[in-house]
Amino acid sequence: MSYGYLDDLSHSDRARYTSKLTALSAGTCPYKIPAGSWIDDPTKWPVIEWPDVAYYLIETPGVFTRESMRNRRSLEAHNQFESGWVKTVRYFKPTDSPHCILKADVIPSQRVNDTPHHPWVGLHEKDRVVTAAHCDCMAPIGKSCSHVAALLFKVEAAVRLGYTSRACTELPCYWNNDFVKKVKPAPVHSIQFYKKSATKTVSQRNRYATPSIATDREKKQLLDSLASCSRQPVGLSLFEEHCQPFCWKATAELERLPRYLTSLYKPGYASMTPTELHCEVEEILTSLTVTDAELRYVDKCTVNQTACLTWFMMRAGRTTASRAHSVLHPRLDHPSASL
Repeated sequence: MSYGYLDDLSHSDRARYTSKLTALSAGTCPYKIPAGSWIDDPTKWPVIEWPDVAYYLIETPGVFTRESMRNRRSLEAHNQFESGWVKTVRYFKPTDSPHCILKADVIPSQRVNDTPHHPWVGLHEKDRVVTAAHCDCMAPIGKSCSHVAALLFKVEAAVRLGYTSRACTELPCYWNNDFVKKVKPAPVHSIQFYKKSATKTVSQRNRYATPSIATDREKKQLLDSLASCSRQPVGLSLFEEHCQPFCWKATAELERLPRYLTSLYKPGYASMTPTELHCEVEEILTSLTVTDAELRYVDKCTVNQTACLTWFMMRAGRTTASRAHSVLHPRLDHPSASL
């Protein structure tokens, strides 16, 4: 870790970092404390428990919330601790201060062979409270990161397992120094992605249990329950006792207007002889029919007369009552253009 870490910070970051040191009464930056002053002895660690760790991580700005802490095993920080990314935790006690400082190197989870991060935490030894913490990763100085959380998870686990109450010559020192030294690449087929306990549970589970054959009574109960639904599934149409609701019903006849006379026009009529045109008219009159239903629909659609476009379309080419007299009694000196 850089000895001049504090000096390399910006003015605002230096002020926030200095406030952490003031809260600890440390007197100096933990990154400037000589390596020989740090002690590898879990029995000197403060007794902090899970509520103390959770309270600090939740109350400190960062990625940790009440919901995420309820399922701590899914957190990246807890995975870093369980995977052995947290190296040896070392202890330092500042002079005339009620606090102590714990530090450890944490291997980056995405770049396991790169330079580790260097988080530290300051704890009040009597009150067992996390007073301040810091890491040299990219997280803002005022927020907690996964590396600080991983360090706290390791300390909490040591307290829970009783390693902080045993002599340093026993298991605690060995446990504290048990971490991943170097990650070696390996082929995919030789990597174990699941714990043995998980694979054992799956292998013991009867995945291909033979289902029992339903009785006639059970089948009837199932069909009756489906038939009572507000929207019956179409599969019921395959069963004789439930197929009646799916029988075909005649649909209402679609109402339509008779053919507009203007649609009978063809540009080729202009070149026909009178005889040819007369034959064409006779053929059209033979095929042109209007049903009673169409007449009723015309009356329904044209009740508003001039306010309705259909009224004008149906009048085109037809002699209506209002025009019958002018058709039968035209003025020979000034005949109608349409006639």
